[in-house]
Amino acid sequence: MSPLGEDPDTGVLTFFAGCAAVPAATRDYAFVTPGKNNAHQCGHHDGPRGKTVRGLVAGAIVLALIAFVTGAATAESSADAAKKQLQTAMFHAGELAQRGNVAATSLMHLQHVMNCLEGSGGMNFRAAVGNPCQGQGNGIVNDLRAAAAAGAKGAARAARYARAAHDMTATVLGYTKGSATFTEVDAIQPWAKTIATQFKLALDALQ
Repeated sequence: MSPLGEDPDTGVLTFFAGCAAVPAATRDYAFVTPGKNNAHQCGHHDGPRGKTVRGLVAGAIVLALIAFVTGAATAESSADAAKKQLQTAMFHAGELAQRGNVAATSLMHLQHVMNCLEGSGGMNFRAAVGNPCQGQGNGIVNDLRAAAAAGAKGAARAARYARAAHDMTATVLGYTKGSATFTEVDAIQPWAKTIATQFKLALDALQ
């Protein structure tokens, strides 16, 4: 006789062979469904297949964590590089380009701005005038694009301001289709101020 006062079907008990009996939860009544062994509890014994599945799941979790950490590091690194270059470009547009009354000097500093925006691989990059952002990053536009792709906070918004600054700088320097290089310092400097404002907005977006 079973502890529950019933004669269990031996076929059912044979299926649960080797399982340790566990005390049922304390209740006023105990109900036993025919054909089910409610008074026994078995541990799950994983075979090779179960271990393989667990290994695959653990591996996937590890890879996901690595991807997350790598992505976060990329976002932070690219955003930090963009910040340094934005500060440099803002200084050239908002300060250095405003000094004096010689158009060539202001244009030179705006070319520095363009070099910072595009990086050494840019179509409008001019190595001859120097690159004040050298060693700070891969170009503001490139680094903000990478930061936005990696999910850096505010990077997409900052990239829009940087693009506006790029387009305005290209206009002053005569790089856009149908435009000519500005020749009057009284026209160049106000544009340079506006370009500097775009850089400030980009920096604020990254904070």
